[in-house]
Amino acid sequence: MAYSQDESRGSHGHVAETPDVDMGAYLDSLVNAVGKGIAKEIESYRLSTLELGLLRACMERKGRTASQLAEILPVDASRVSRVVNRLVERGLLRRNRPRRDRRVVMLTLTMRGRELTTEATRRVQDYYASLTVGISEEEVRTSLAVVSKILANHAALARDKQPREKRKAAPAVSQVGKASRGEVLASSF
Repeated sequence: MAYSQDESRGSHGHVAETPDVDMGAYLDSLVNAVGKGIAKEIESYRLSTLELGLLRACMERKGRTASQLAEILPVDASRVSRVVNRLVERGLLRRNRPRRDRRVVMLTLTMRGRELTTEATRRVQDYYASLTVGISEEEVRTSLAVVSKILANHAALARDKQPREKRKAAPAVSQVGKASRGEVLASSF
């Protein structure tokens, strides 16, 4: 693959080299294809990919607030609220108020929600395994390392565009690799 010098400077002050391909088109195709594949795998559970991502995030930690979910899922707080309402109505999620602060509403999985999330997650993991057939373990690790760097660059760019008082430290590449599986997977839906 040929590379060309990009005149813009990367976040580390060096001139970035970019491939002579439309990386955006490849990433869009990958996200679209995988998203459709996941949706197909979980349609029998009557879950959207966003609903499964939310359930998985709640399962990863024993409870989250809607605000926490809005931070890790690729949607705004009002959409999280609507999804939570649907999942509560279906008996998959419950709202709890901790004794120490009755203003906080923690969202936790019901037993039925935990079982459904576990089954659907297993289906998604099997789907992911089928996507990597014929790809070596080293190639998978390399791909994950590249994706981690892209995510770290994205976090740094997002942080740099926020007002100073709202900025959070961008996760280092090693921290992205250590992010909870639920957070990474939830944000990928």
